[in-house]
Amino acid sequence: MPFAPTRFGVETQHQPEDQHDQSEQRAKHDQSAHADHPFKTSCSLWIVDTILIGVAHTILSFVPQAQAIRRPRGEPRRLLLDAGRTLFARQDYRSTTTREIAAAAGVTEHLLFRHFGSKAALFREALVLPFTNFVDEFGRTWQSVIPEETDEQELTRLFVGQLYDVFVKHQGLLLTLMASEALSEEELADTGIADVRRALRVLGRISAEGMNLRGLRSDHPDLPAHSTVAMIAGMAALRSTYFGTKPPSREVIVDELIQAILHGFLHRND
Repeated sequence: MPFAPTRFGVETQHQPEDQHDQSEQRAKHDQSAHADHPFKTSCSLWIVDTILIGVAHTILSFVPQAQAIRRPRGEPRRLLLDAGRTLFARQDYRSTTTREIAAAAGVTEHLLFRHFGSKAALFREALVLPFTNFVDEFGRTWQSVIPEETDEQELTRLFVGQLYDVFVKHQGLLLTLMASEALSEEELADTGIADVRRALRVLGRISAEGMNLRGLRSDHPDLPAHSTVAMIAGMAALRSTYFGTKPPSREVIVDELIQAILHGFLHRND
C-alpha cells in the first residue's frame, strides 16, 4: 500500500477513498442509531447508577454502626443498672447472666465488664447500695434526734416511707435475700449481702436504743427492727399478689404500716 508524505515529513499509509467513505458512513450510522434509540442509552446509564449505589450500600454496611452512635456520657452505665434491677427482680442472682443484662441494656457484654468488672459488682451497686445508703442516712438522722422534740409518728413515717420505696424499686434484692442461704461465702461478700446484714444490725441497735428511751425491756431488743423491716419488705414484694393490678396508693399502704408498727392491730390510734 503506498505511503503519502505529511507536512511533518513523515510518511503515512495512504487510505483509499472508498475505505475512508466507509468509515464516515459507520460513524454517521452510530450517531443516527443513538439519536433514534435514546431509551437504550438512558437505560444503560440507569443500570450503571443502580450498580454503583448497590456497591456503596454494601461498603457502608461493613462500617460498625456503634461508631456512628454516641451515647451521652454515663448512659451505658445507667442502662446496665436499670437492666440489672429488672432482671434480678424476675429471677434469682445465679440464674441471671451478664449476657442477658447486656442484651437487655442494649450494650455489649464487654461494656458491662468495663464499667463494673463482674456481675456481683453490678448487683451490689444496683440493689445493695440503695438499701445500705438508706440505713446509713437514717442512722445519722437517729443520732441527731432529740426525744423531747421529736414527733414519733413523723419519724416513723420517714423511716417506713423511704424504706418502702427502696424495696419497691429494688425487688431483686428481696428475691436474692430470700435465696441467700444457697450463696457461697464468696458470693455473699462479692454481692454485698454481707453489707445488708451489717445494715440490719445497725437497725437492731437503733431499735434497742429506742426501747431503752421508752423504758421498755426485752430479751431480744433487735427483733422489733427486724420485724418492722420484714413487714415493709413483705408489703413491697407481694403487692401484686395482694391487690392485683389495682393496689392502694402508696400513702394508704404507708399509713397502714405506720399504724401496725406503732400501735399494733388491737391498740390503734383512732
